[in-house]
Amino acid sequence: MTTALNGLSAAISTGMVTVAKKGGGIVIDTAKSTKRILEPVNYFV
Repeated sequence: MTTALNGLSAAISTGMVTVAKKGGGIVIDTAKSTKRILEPVNYFV
């Protein structure tokens, strides 16, 4: 889990991934695909 979060944080910091709150959930937008997480996630708090 920690490794996955570190990788995601690295991708965000390099601009490969953007994260936005939309409609009560978190939207993770990458160059290849958009994944929607329905529950609010507090990874970055």
